Amino acid sequence: MKALIVLVVIAIIVTIVGFRFTNSSKVAESKPIGIAAGKANSGVCKLDLVVSMGMARGEGPRVKGGVADWNEWIAEHFILTDNSGKRVDMKRVNFSDLISDKDAMNPDSFLTAMIQPNVGYVLDYKPLRDDPLRYRFEFTVQNDGRPFAREFFVPVSE
Repeated sequence: MKALIVLVVIAIIVTIVGFRFTNSSKVAESKPIGIAAGKANSGVCKLDLVVSMGMARGEGPRVKGGVADWNEWIAEHFILTDNSGKRVDMKRVNFSDLISDKDAMNPDSFLTAMIQPNVGYVLDYKPLRDDPLRYRFEFTVQNDGRPFAREFFVPVSE
């Protein structure tokens, strides 16, 4: 009986230690973000990205004069650059003709940008302004566009 009690106590201790070790050693997990691109037209493609409720509410825009500064929020949290390192502007819109609300799963909004087909891009999502952790997705859009998919942005440090 004593041996059984000792084994149970050891099993409990091993479980607790293992659980704490697992949780403390976790690296940041990837972030799935919905993204789509339209077909090339006059040498450019429209790129749309889903902004989930959690993204917008996690560290929302600063309010200036009673108005939310979404342009600043986008610049601080989403960095889209082409393969030469040139930053591409993104703007916030309330709907997407490339991503349905059903696919977006009740989004807060969408971000849109005009990009060139057959050029490599890097898109970084930075959940917190002052945290060096960001999530990255590297991609190239062909002339025929890119159908909607939830792409996994992987964690990187600055």
